[in-house]
Amino acid sequence: MKVAVLAFLAVTTPMMARARTAMQADPRIQIVQFAPDRPLTLRTMLGGDILIMLPSGEHIQKITLDRPGDYQVRVASTADGLSLRQLRGLSQTGMEVETDLRRYDFTLAPTFETDVPYLVRIELPRLPPSVSSGTPKSGDLTTYKVSGSKALRPQTIGDDGLRTYITWGEGQLIPAVFAIDSLGKEEMVDGYMRDDVFTIDRVYPKLVFRIDRSAVFANRQVKGSPRHVH
Repeated sequence: MKVAVLAFLAVTTPMMARARTAMQADPRIQIVQFAPDRPLTLRTMLGGDILIMLPSGEHIQKITLDRPGDYQVRVASTADGLSLRQLRGLSQTGMEVETDLRRYDFTLAPTFETDVPYLVRIELPRLPPSVSSGTPKSGDLTTYKVSGSKALRPQTIGDDGLRTYITWGEGQLIPAVFAIDSLGKEEMVDGYMRDDVFTIDRVYPKLVFRIDRSAVFANRQVKGSPRHVH
């Protein structure tokens, strides 16, 4: 039975700061690339701790373990990473980590080997426009709820879990794009045009489009077709 572990029930203090220092000194450190359709496999050892660091700017909201009695989970006080300790069990099991931006699926694989990593850093793939794959099909994109100035509303907006894709109508002015940070403040978003699609190399829960005093707000919704705005 799956049991949800709320992220802030157990916290651990300067865990992330110690980890970044250790990354320069020990070879048992893994850097893995996130892929939405592929679980991340972690080898674990009885009594051993593994520190998992998430991409910058993400914050854990919920953790779900298939077998909660097999592992102890502690979330960093900054919610940008977690510590995992195997308590018992010899069978593979699953763990889901939900952040404010995406979901990570893990396969936890117990082993008797002693060379298991003690630090795993998850990174998002960043491909330059010249080698990036084409825009995904519309049915594969997550939708956004759009409100605000009709003149500035994008024609379509959606993301594939890694990148955000936005289009505007022919002759429509392209506004400045901002994201809402964890403090509710707006920060400028870097993006680029590829095949008439404005592409952002990450996913934000909230976006703002502005020209002068006019603004449009886009809030990330559920999986489905990209939202067409009229």
